[in-house]
Amino acid sequence: MKGFTLIEVLISALVLVVVIASFTYLFRSGISLLTSAEDFNRAANSLELKAEEIRAASFDNIQNQTFDKGRVEAALINPELKEVKITLNWREGREPLRLYTLRAK
Repeated sequence: MKGFTLIEVLISALVLVVVIASFTYLFRSGISLLTSAEDFNRAANSLELKAEEIRAASFDNIQNQTFDKGRVEAALINPELKEVKITLNWREGREPLRLYTLRAK
């Protein structure tokens, strides 16, 4: 008689299940990484937009403020110089993005 035994069929099915499960895991991991990278990109763009708003503002109008998921802290170092810290909480449970810069009068 020619054909496969029950053991051979079961082992082949087991190998097939392991391969499919591995590909499913890799696909889900890839989607998760892609989503995380997209969120990070949006957050970095928001941070850059806020930095550009501060750059365009007059020296005297730069002050502490809050915005969507973030805050701006401005500290006067001397009458001609401010230290500006922009913090954005981009994702729950992740380290916030921070941008530090100096602004001269």
